[in-house]
Amino acid sequence: HESRKISFKALGNWDIRAGKGIWVILTTALEKTYIQRGIVIQCNHEYENDMHTMDLQVEVPRDEEYEKLEDIGPLLSEETTG
Repeated sequence: HESRKISFKALGNWDIRAGKGIWVILTTALEKTYIQRGIVIQCNHEYENDMHTMDLQVEVPRDEEYEKLEDIGPLLSEETTG
């Protein structure tokens, strides 16, 4: 499968490490927001001035259909709360 790698900085979460699957929220230049599954390729945790952050490199499938955030948002809320 064709994929692309995305690098970004995020708030820290000790449960996230290389090899884990995560949800990535993407916003296009046209301000449309989508959510897609990704695999963490690289994760560097940093703790500075009482702030935990991560530098992440995530691989996401290029051919997978994006889900509109409005459609999947309620599902994510249910997963995270119970």
